Amino acid sequence: MSENSLEYSQMIEIPVSTCTVTYKRSKKRKKRREDIQSKLLDKVNKKVNEDNLEVTDNLQEIVENNEKPVKTAKKDEFDKEKGKFNVVMLEFIIVCVLCAAIFLTNIFIPDSGINTFLRNTFMTSEKVVEDTRDYSVFDASTPVKSDNVTVDKGVMTLTGSSSIYAPCDGTVTSMIKGDDDLYVIEISHNSVFKTIISGASFAYYKVGDSVYSSIPVAYLKDGTAKVYMYNEGSLLSNYKLENGSIIWQV
Repeated sequence: MSENSLEYSQMIEIPVSTCTVTYKRSKKRKKRREDIQSKLLDKVNKKVNEDNLEVTDNLQEIVENNEKPVKTAKKDEFDKEKGKFNVVMLEFIIVCVLCAAIFLTNIFIPDSGINTFLRNTFMTSEKVVEDTRDYSVFDASTPVKSDNVTVDKGVMTLTGSSSIYAPCDGTVTSMIKGDDDLYVIEISHNSVFKTIISGASFAYYKVGDSVYSSIPVAYLKDGTAKVYMYNEGSLLSNYKLENGSIIWQV
């Protein structure tokens, strides 16, 4: 009823009746929603339980499958280590036996085959290294770079002040300083050829040093020094000095 109609009815005093309608919601829909939720939760829980059970079974199967290989690997490693130990011990025993045999052989049988073999093996290198060339193959030079040198029966005499050189490259094998503070120096050019310088005032090298014909080995200060050359212990005299060189006359 419209508002104008209502006012008009009141004016003419027409009785108007009204009523109130109240309705109650149906519980069936709510119950149906709860049933759906319950079924959904049951389904999810069931799925989760099945997955957990499957994972547990898989994990147990993996553990069971891995137990035996681990134990077997440890046993195999132990067997291998034991085998290696036995082999090493056997090798050690064999080496000890061989060393003892060689030692006893050296004492009681000096000329045995094994001793001869060892001597020849270790002496070969010494024979190869040894230099036995004749002195005449060496290019020798005078021990001073001046004319203050004379030769008499193979002995060179140096006078004045000058540096002293080795006639050929070599090694200092002996050095002696006398009571007069003068040096006697022995220089080996090889196993059979050597030079001796006597009366040097100063020495520039020590025993074991390598020397060269182009570098001074000693110094003579206002004095007299002598130089000797030997081959296999014999004094060499078959040479002459010419333009700073020693000319062999063989």
